Parts: sequence; structure tokens; C-alpha cells
Amino acid sequence: MSDRLNALLVIGFALPLWPLLARDRIKGLCYALFLCIAMPGYLRIQTPGGLAEITIQRALLLVLLAFWLKERVRQGTSAGVPCRKFFLMYMLAGAISLLGAVDYGVAIKSFLDTVFEVASYFLVVTTFVRRREDGLRLLRAAWLATSLVGLLAVSEHYTGFRVLSRFFPAYALSGGYVNEVVATYPHRILLGTALAMGWPLAVAAGLSGQRSDKRLSKLSIGILLAGCYFSMSRGPWLAAAVAGTILVWFGSKGLRKPLVWVGCLAALVLLARPGVREGLLGRAQQTMDADSLKGGTFRYRLELWKIATHEVLKSPWRALFGYGPGATSVMQFDWDLSYRHSGRDKPIHSWDNHYARDLFQTGFAGLLATLLLYGGVAARVLSRWRQAAQPEKDLLACVLASMAVMLFMRSNVAIFTTQLDYLFWSVTAAGFAVGGWYSERVTVAEQPSAVPQLTDMKSDGLEGLGSEMR
Repeated sequence: MSDRLNALLVIGFALPLWPLLARDRIKGLCYALFLCIAMPGYLRIQTPGGLAEITIQRALLLVLLAFWLKERVRQGTSAGVPCRKFFLMYMLAGAISLLGAVDYGVAIKSFLDTVFEVASYFLVVTTFVRRREDGLRLLRAAWLATSLVGLLAVSEHYTGFRVLSRFFPAYALSGGYVNEVVATYPHRILLGTALAMGWPLAVAAGLSGQRSDKRLSKLSIGILLAGCYFSMSRGPWLAAAVAGTILVWFGSKGLRKPLVWVGCLAALVLLARPGVREGLLGRAQQTMDADSLKGGTFRYRLELWKIATHEVLKSPWRALFGYGPGATSVMQFDWDLSYRHSGRDKPIHSWDNHYARDLFQTGFAGLLATLLLYGGVAARVLSRWRQAAQPEKDLLACVLASMAVMLFMRSNVAIFTTQLDYLFWSVTAAGFAVGGWYSERVTVAEQPSAVPQLTDMKSDGLEGLGSEMR
């Protein structure tokens, strides 16, 4: 696909967003989210020099931000953003880390990417999505997007037709994995992460959707789990199992019913396809063998903690604020891997542990801010689950299961695609809306005079706020 056609497609996808937002802001937001999750970052407008490329995700976010600014000017402020203090701490740690960056150009670009594509999107989505029904619509969009990606992954496995290598030369030039199932994601592990996050959303769709969604959700669960398996990565497999465990632990009997179907399907596959069973057992055995390739990669992720700690402790500044955002992309050094006992140093060029990467780049202050941010939003959603009644309680269990996949996978891989960021923060924002977080924080001044008392409002109502925001 030529650069010109790429640019035309980006513009063509972005143009309908503004009229959709003007007509129905949640519908427009869901349209943008679907594309941000499903479309590859290689769909982009090339820019001259060292300027940041305008990916389809960035183009859509620019439109969302412009519409958000217009609405803020017209309507003024509204109820606060969840976990705002954690976000401010996270950005402050990154900003201070910039002062000691080893490469200012890379550091500034990396920092601005984080602020623009994480913080600003979360600000937009938490401003728009405040009612229970809007949160459900956002979860549905995320489910449909991951289901499409899963369908592409299954098709790619059986037909060999690869969307990225066929249509996006930039993927091949970046060293794309032409013999692995990746669908529209830059790496098979990231693909598996998205699909592991998606299958709890399919369960949520079965709980809250219309009859057609309930039928489709069962089919999509199989597609998402199959696509996750075809990613051939142990991390997403384990993350999908973690999500299932959370659904069983936090869910009601009604939630466990579709999980019985999932368990029966998995047992049937293991019985009918001995190769699947042997593959899973083989990967597990290799993981425990330090001399095997799989065992080595497992221990390498743990070794990165030692490497990052050793490097940042070389000076007080590095210990507190690291080497600056993006430092892992410009710094390489040798290290004697303790589990190999080879006596020879190996070049460290891959950071398959995002938490250790955060420690190296932003020091212990940045790592603490990261843990507070991700742990804080998870803890707040868990708090909403404790206070909720059915059916919101089961829906929030699905949200927590999806969020847990990302929290776990950040210890297994570097999250270098914004597709997963949009997925995670959208699910998080939907969790606050479904859990009724905003109904406890809306001030009387924000309510129409026809509403006599704030205490009479239900978490899934907010009719006054909803009409005001429209």
C-alpha cells in the first residue's frame, strides 16, 4: 500500500468522526475506539524529518480532542477525572526524568507520546462516558474490535493471509514477523494480550447485550481464545487464564454459566486435538528449563529487574529519575546473564518487562508513580465492585478481569503499541461509569433545577448530567 493511499485512508476514517460526535458523542467515541483497537499503527501519514507520524490512532485522537475542547468552552467544567492525582504524579515523574535524559530528542518525543496518547485520551473518555449505559456502549465497542482482531488472527492461522505484510510495507521494513500470527498488531505477544483482554468483554456482552449480542458473545469467546492460542505465547495464555480465574472468583452464579461453556469447549479441544495439549505441556516444561530457549526468555524477564536496578544505582539522580523516557531505545550495554553461567556478557537490547523498563527510564520515582497509577485505577474499580449490586457487580468483574491482563502482561512484554493503551484505558473508564463513580461526585450546581435532591439520583440514571453533556 503506497504512502499516498495510506494517507487517504487515515483521512477517510477520521473525517466521519466529527459529525458522529456532534450527533451522538458516545457513538462517535465508540467509532474512534473501534478503529484505535482494530487498525494497525502502520496505517499512518508519513511526515518529513523527525516529526511524529500521524497514525490512524493519533488522527482520531486529534479530532476527539478538538471536539472535547469545543464542548468544554461551551459547557464549562464537570465532575472530576478518576485518579487525577495518580496521573499527575505519573506525568510529573516523567517530566523530571527529562532533565537528565541521555537523548533529549528521543526523551521529549517519548514523553509527549505518553501525555498525548494516554493522559489526554483518558481525560476525553472520562469526560464523555459518565452514565452506565454509555459505559456499556464503550465496552461493546472494545469487544467488537477485539473480536474482529481475533477473527483476523484465526483466519491468518488457517489461510496464511497476513494483513500487515500484504498491505503495509512499513511493517516488513521494521523486521515484521512474517511467519507468525499477528493480525493487525506489531507482535504476536501484543496480539495475544489484546485477545486475552477481549474475552472477558465478550462475557460482559453476553450479560448486558441484546439477544443477538448474547449469541454472538458465545461465538466470539471461542474466536478470542483461539486467536490468543494461535499467538503461540505463554504470557497471553497465562493472562487469559488469570482473567478466567478472576471471573470465577468475583462473579456470581449467573456469570459462571458462560464460563462452564468455555471450560467444556477447552476440554473438548484438548481431547480432540492432542497437539494442542502437548504444545501447552511442552511450553510449560520448557519454561522451567533454564537451558531451553523458552526457559531462557522467562528468566530474562526476571533478570531485567537486576539489570535495571544495577544501572540506576550508579548515581542518586539515576536512582530517583532514571535515564529519561525512551532511553531503552538508544542505550545498549552488555550483561552476564546469571542463569546461563556462560561467563560471557550478552548485549541487552530488548526490554520484555515494562515495569523494569519504567525503572530504568524513570528511576524508582517513576516506577512508584507507574505502580500507583495502574494499581490505583484497578483498586478504584475493585472498590466500585464491592459497593455495586447486580447486574453491575458481574459487569465490573469482567472489567477487572480485562484490566488484570494488562497489569500482568506489563511484566512480560514492552507495551509498544498504543492499540493496547486505548483498550485498557477505555475499559477502565467504562468501569467507573458502570460502577456509578460519577453519581457520587456530581455537585448540585451541575444538576438541572428540576431535580430536587442529589441523593435521589441512581448510578445508572444521571439524566440531568447526560442531557447537559449532549
